[in-house]
Amino acid sequence: MYSRSRKIVLVTGAPRSGTTVVGDQLALAKGTSSLYEPMNGDSGDRQISRYFERPGVQPLDDAAFDGFVDRLGHLSLNLRSGVFKHETGLRRIAKIVLGGRSRHSLLRARLTPFLETLIWKDPLAALAARAAVERHGIPVVVTYRPPEAVVASYKRLSWRFPVHQMAEDLSGAGLKGGALPVRDAKNIVEESAALWSMIYAELLSLAQARPDLVTVLHMDAVLRQPRQSYQSLFARLGLEHGARAERGLASLEERLAQKSKSDLPSGHPHSQDRNLNVVNSYWRALLSEEEVARIRARTEDVRMGYDRYFESGGAAAISMATAEKLAEPA
Repeated sequence: MYSRSRKIVLVTGAPRSGTTVVGDQLALAKGTSSLYEPMNGDSGDRQISRYFERPGVQPLDDAAFDGFVDRLGHLSLNLRSGVFKHETGLRRIAKIVLGGRSRHSLLRARLTPFLETLIWKDPLAALAARAAVERHGIPVVVTYRPPEAVVASYKRLSWRFPVHQMAEDLSGAGLKGGALPVRDAKNIVEESAALWSMIYAELLSLAQARPDLVTVLHMDAVLRQPRQSYQSLFARLGLEHGARAERGLASLEERLAQKSKSDLPSGHPHSQDRNLNVVNSYWRALLSEEEVARIRARTEDVRMGYDRYFESGGAAAISMATAEKLAEPA
């Protein structure tokens, strides 16, 4: 049937950190296809019962995770329809019948001829990245986006995640700034900052331990030097940057040149009517000074860890400095 001998690359980070755009670009390499969020608790594999599962912690023990990865590699996942609670009417019916983005991506992967590399695009797999590396040797790309930008995006979209569950599963690792507040609409900024800190503390620890398999991509580099950043990433992953990938890169460069679009995106998570140049700075119009202070209190230690990591200039870090160096004439 489907061969597990194909390579799998996991693209992860916090939700809203750029995993989709990076995963889509990598999936333009020759012999690749992207699989969209198979660990999403609402639209992913039926074995995944909640968001941010951490292998080795119930209900997903190591053996269950190994089985999940095996089925992922064989493209034999059993995906949910992807219907969310807030969806009604024709949209709900269409998803029940046809499925959501995860199912569509699985079908596309199955129909991709000579598929050699599966791009597993999944921010909900952030806490499973360590098991993916250590148990299965899967290369991981971490998309790093500053905490203010991520938190502002959650606030804009009113997105909530199970941060109390994550804190318990991680035994509080990466959790700074005191106890988590009671789950409440007014605490979305505080919760989101804690989520960012826990995810990126875990991924930084993994990146430092396994530079052979983990690449950290600063999204500022993608926005300022997209060609150099992606060329470096493709080379690191052993992917061929062919004609299809070149067209995708040219399209991204064209969008980045369109600076007249709105600085504040619409309500859709993947809005096209936005100025991409300000995706990491529009938070200034959405967050109060008090909220920024709370975010920084939660995230300062982890952010400083990444600053030092990027400044070290290792091969596993793709930052502005890396991209600018590649852009210099020979």
